Amino acid sequence: MKIPIYAEIDRLRTENKELKDAIQDLINTWHGRLLHDDVMETHIETALKIVNGG
Repeated sequence: MKIPIYAEIDRLRTENKELKDAIQDLINTWHGRLLHDDVMETHIETALKIVNGG
């Protein structure tokens, strides 16, 4: 089951501003490169797993 990634980002926004800002920077970069949302989502999920130790 995929993480509803935008909901996860909203949750992180209130819990960890530094992490939220880093994820937002990644989103801005990926949108700038016109990657598809599913590709971007996979990269963000991977980043979240690393940050969460899993």
